[in-house]
Amino acid sequence: MTAAAIPFFAVALAYLTTGAYVYRYGLTVLLGLCGGFGVFVHRATRADLRLQACVTAALLGWCVFSDLRYSPGNQGSIDPASSDPYGLQVLQNPKLSPDLPVVIASPMLFFERVHYAPDSLKNRFVYLTEPAAALRYRGTDTSDRNLQGLGPWAGFKVKPYDEFVGSGARFLIIERPNDRFAWLLERLQAEDRQPTLLIDGPLEIWECCGQGQ
Repeated sequence: MTAAAIPFFAVALAYLTTGAYVYRYGLTVLLGLCGGFGVFVHRATRADLRLQACVTAALLGWCVFSDLRYSPGNQGSIDPASSDPYGLQVLQNPKLSPDLPVVIASPMLFFERVHYAPDSLKNRFVYLTEPAAALRYRGTDTSDRNLQGLGPWAGFKVKPYDEFVGSGARFLIIERPNDRFAWLLERLQAEDRQPTLLIDGPLEIWECCGQGQ
């Protein structure tokens, strides 16, 4: 049952220290709940194998039914306006240059977009790291340091902020408003660089600047 209590301790620890918590940190609760349920069934059935087999079959049937019920083929049509959670389709907007690199401001969303994007877009995606800025603006630099180490091994385009921005190249930025870990816009503005908002919405698209802006 200790594993079942992990999310409560993890949330408390996160909010008392860095404030950084994502739901996957609590996945171990499933181990605790499953283990505890198994013990409960064993005691409730008094180790009767026939009853335990019935409970197991009922659970498997429920899982299969739920999976079939909520499979994509049974969900009907998807509203195109809500079917672009990773900002992949919005990058096809004619307002946007198809040649500029795309800097993904959030380290948490960078993985998702790189994974789901077609090669034509994936090759344009970049993440900029500067642990000092992440620590200054968001209070934690863990994600930036992780991506710095992972980038060369995973083939991600992870570039130092000063090197990339200082090159003078123009680029697009995908930003989710109020993202817990995204610090890039604030860092640019602190250097008197003024990104231009091109597309507003749940995912904002900005264009920025190298030298001289």
